[in-house]
Amino acid sequence: RYGIRSNSGQVRSRLIKPRRQPSLECRQTMDRDGQNEESTGDIVQHPRNDEDLRKQDEVEMQTEMVEPAVDGDRLEELLAMGFGRSRAVRALHFSAGGVEDAVTWLADHEDDRDLDEPLLVPKTGDKADAASRLTPEEARKIANEMLERARKKKQEEEKKMEIEREKERLRTGREMAEAKKKLEEQEWKRAIEARRREKLEDSKARAEIREKLAADRRERRIKMGLPPEESLEEQAPNENDALTAGKAPSGGPVHRSTVTTIANPLRDTLVLLKKACGGDQNAVNIAFRTLLAYCSNLLQHPSQEKFRKIHLSNAAFQARVGSLQGGKEFLELCGFCLAPDGSALVLPEDRLDESKIQAAYVELQKAMSNPFFGTL
Repeated sequence: RYGIRSNSGQVRSRLIKPRRQPSLECRQTMDRDGQNEESTGDIVQHPRNDEDLRKQDEVEMQTEMVEPAVDGDRLEELLAMGFGRSRAVRALHFSAGGVEDAVTWLADHEDDRDLDEPLLVPKTGDKADAASRLTPEEARKIANEMLERARKKKQEEEKKMEIEREKERLRTGREMAEAKKKLEEQEWKRAIEARRREKLEDSKARAEIREKLAADRRERRIKMGLPPEESLEEQAPNENDALTAGKAPSGGPVHRSTVTTIANPLRDTLVLLKKACGGDQNAVNIAFRTLLAYCSNLLQHPSQEKFRKIHLSNAAFQARVGSLQGGKEFLELCGFCLAPDGSALVLPEDRLDESKIQAAYVELQKAMSNPFFGTL
């Protein structure tokens, strides 16, 4: 081989083969008389025409050696990776595949001595070069296989992503459910705590009212020259009067235990209500009659809901009882409680105690019939 530099500066390699020797032919001589004798072979040279040999050499010398054609995009990609041009061309030519196959080929042939030498092949190609090329059918088959692999790979990646998204959705759902449960528990605890504080405040307010009424009673008794506390003889007639005051409108008897337990708190709230009227006896009578009507309706019609509910927005109720201290407290002692929305006082059917209503009815009758009620 030797290199020839063309006018364009490109180095091309040409292959020079030695001249072929003239063909050799052995002729065997035989005796004309037909006797078999040992023949002697004479070597006779038949030289070929010099003009034919010269033309054959010229044809062989005209075979041009060029760099093999490879995919330009893949070549640029290998060059961008840092491989030399000679290595990249060799890898793409011999691997006959993509960039990954070319990199694998370079790793397998890293120790080749001519790895960095330019690769040159006959321009027209020989049998080996023709065999290394793929037919259109083979190329389509390989392309379809590559597309199928890419499609399967994409499907696997999408499946994995879908699984990850489902895991994330389940994890988010569990976190939201746990957060909702914790929030509900906190709200439930706050509601219980608010209810407990409300009961404590209510008990405290009732205790303060009873203490205030007791102090007021003691003060009035001291001013009148009486002992601060009532004696047993003074307390006995009050209980007997409550028992002998008659029957409630419902016709049922008044129970001694109920009267004894709730009589004093009822009486105290009525005294407080009378003081809230500021000495206006007409206002006191209206308030007492209003409360007496509530008790009478409850005893006569305990199953009717309209008599077990008092709207706080009722102007007549507010003017007669609701706005006066001791009015709502008297109803609460009868069993009424504030509705959840705070718009009314209600007496649930399961909390309706006729003995309490009867005791309240008796205390109202006593207060209305006694002109000196609340002065002691």
